Amino acid sequence: MAPEQQAGRASHRGSWIGTWEGGRIWRGADGTTTFHIQRMVAGRRYSFGVATSHRAAIKQLERFESDPAGFQPGGTPRAAPLFLDNELVEEFVVWSAGERANTAQWVGKQKAILTWWMERLRGVDLRRASLRDHILPPLEGATSRRQRIAVLKALYSWLRKRRHLLTSADDCTLDLSAPAATPEQWRRLKTIPRDHIDLVIEYLRAEEQERRTKHEQRKQARRQTKSGTVLRVVSDNEEEKEPRDAPWSDVLTIQAGTGWHTTEVVRFAASGSIEPLPQAVVQDGVAGVLICPMHKSGEPIRTRVSAAVVDAAKRLLEHGAVSREWYDRAVRAACKSVKRPDGKVGIPVFTPGRLRHSVATWAIESGADPAAVAAFLGHKSARTTKRFYATHASVRKVPTLV
Repeated sequence: MAPEQQAGRASHRGSWIGTWEGGRIWRGADGTTTFHIQRMVAGRRYSFGVATSHRAAIKQLERFESDPAGFQPGGTPRAAPLFLDNELVEEFVVWSAGERANTAQWVGKQKAILTWWMERLRGVDLRRASLRDHILPPLEGATSRRQRIAVLKALYSWLRKRRHLLTSADDCTLDLSAPAATPEQWRRLKTIPRDHIDLVIEYLRAEEQERRTKHEQRKQARRQTKSGTVLRVVSDNEEEKEPRDAPWSDVLTIQAGTGWHTTEVVRFAASGSIEPLPQAVVQDGVAGVLICPMHKSGEPIRTRVSAAVVDAAKRLLEHGAVSREWYDRAVRAACKSVKRPDGKVGIPVFTPGRLRHSVATWAIESGADPAAVAAFLGHKSARTTKRFYATHASVRKVPTLV
C-alpha cells in the first residue's frame, strides 16, 4: 500500500508530510524522508523512525508487531527469552563446583536457593526481569535473605561474564545489595580455649595410635584370602581406607597453625604441597611453607608454619584426601570424650570452623599487629580481621592514671 500523502506544517528542521500503515512520514530539511512507527500498545506509546523507504518500513513494522516491547529500531531482534530452569541451574552448579571449586555443601545450598528462585521467577525472562516487580516481592519476609540475594547475583554475574548471555543493561541485580552479615561472634563467643585444642589433638592422636597398633597386628597375622586354590597374602595397599580413619589430629594441628578455613585444609590434603622457607628469609619458629591450591578467593594461599605443623602436613599429604564431614564428626566426638585435668570427662563441643576465629584472636591477644594477622590469614585488609575474626580480642593497654 502506497503511503497516503498529507500536508504538514513546514519548519527549518523539516515537517510531517503524510501517513503510512505504521504511523507518519517525516521529511527533513535536507529532503530525506523517514518512516516513523507511531502506535499505542497495551497502554504504552511507541514512536520511532525505522526506515527511509516504504518497503523497508513495512519489514520493520512486521518485526515491531511481533514483539513491540522487544523491538529495536534498525537493529536485530531481541534475543530469545532466557528462563531460569533446571538446565540453567545445573550448568551453574557444575561451574560453581568445578571452576570455582566451591564445597559440595555450598554448591548444594546454591542449588536449593536457585530452585527457590526458579519457582518464583517461572515464566519471567531474565533479560527483562524487573527488580521492583520480580525480584524484591519474593524477598519480602523470606528467610536467609542475604544468601538468596547473593546466589541470584552470582547467577546473573555468571550469565554476563562467563556465558555472555546477558549484558549489564539486562542485569537487574546490579543495584541489589545483600544485607551486611552480622558476625556470629558478635552474638556468641567463638574463640576456643587453647588448652581445649590441645586436649582434643592429644585424644585424636591416641585414637590414631590405637588404630595403627591394630593394623600392625593384622599385618602380623598375615590376613589371607582364597583365590581359586591359591592362597594370596593381601598387601597393605589392598586394605580399604575407612573415611573416618584419617589422621584427624594432624588436620586439626594444621588448622591451629595456619588459621585456614576447613575447606582449605581439605583441599590441601587432596592436592597441597610443602616448600622450605627460602634461605634469604629468616624467621624464628618457621620451618616451612604450606601451599593450599586454592584459597576462598580463588587464589593459592601460602602460609609459613612451625616444625610441628610441617610434620603434621607431611603425614596428611601421605594419607591423601579426607572427608570434611568425618572431620567434623571426629572433633565433636573427641570433645565429648576427652579427659580433663580435673578428672572429669568432656569439654564444650566445638567445630573445626571456629579455628580461624580462634587463631586471629590468639594472635592479637598476644600483641600481634592486626595488619600482620590480616596478611597471615589472607585478608585484604585489617578491617576484615577486626570485624569478623578478632572481635573478642582486646587492644594493648596504655599507661593510665590508676
